Amino acid sequence: MKKLRCARLKFDNSLKLNEIPAFRAALSNLYPEKSVWQHHHLDNKKLLYHYPLIQHKVYQNKLYIIALEGGADIVLNLIASPNQTVQVYDHSFQLNVESVSLFHHVCQAWDKVFVYKIYNWMALNSENYQKFQNTELLREKVAMLEKLMTAHIMAFIQHLQCNIYDRVFVGIHRIHAQKWIKYKKIDFLTFDVTFETNISLPDYIGLGKASSVGFGMVKRVKKTSLENLSEEKYNTYPETIYISSQN
Repeated sequence: MKKLRCARLKFDNSLKLNEIPAFRAALSNLYPEKSVWQHHHLDNKKLLYHYPLIQHKVYQNKLYIIALEGGADIVLNLIASPNQTVQVYDHSFQLNVESVSLFHHVCQAWDKVFVYKIYNWMALNSENYQKFQNTELLREKVAMLEKLMTAHIMAFIQHLQCNIYDRVFVGIHRIHAQKWIKYKKIDFLTFDVTFETNISLPDYIGLGKASSVGFGMVKRVKKTSLENLSEEKYNTYPETIYISSQN
């Protein structure tokens, strides 16, 4: 069992998902000495391949920054200097912190399951995208996504050294949406999915590709919301939509 140090900042600022990379770049310009945490680059231009400890999110049109372990200390330094102005594309705004939450999250396997919804999850790389598209049966598509979700949760566990040796269980309740979203000038297929797992995850963290810039955001589902899900989990499949982007 490991207790993860977590910091969650909610801002009284509105932002769009496709604006998050520009916002992150603006923060790096304000705090260049901390850019290694923002972009995961070393001085010799090598990449730091690890789970992002600082993540930027948009939920219900509000801007959030989520930080874990050492990233929490850096994020708290960001609010030590209030009234900072950031430039995002052609508009600038002053950062207004609405609330700050500091807490420890117990990361472990349990003998029960927790239900989450994940938003704009980049589940597929180029190789398994073709396999997914060539899979005709819906239950096989769901099984493939469950396997990928398990791998992404295991990556989170391993990179944060949670020392979990129990089997990670994942079961998908529903695929709510399937969307094409442009990121770094490339279209990615993303999913909104409700799933259950025996691993406790902090709210608002990201799983999968581009989790530092808002993709794959996880939010715990309340029991009342879960009861509203149809009992017929997989009988229908969401229509694919395309979301344009400036990036």
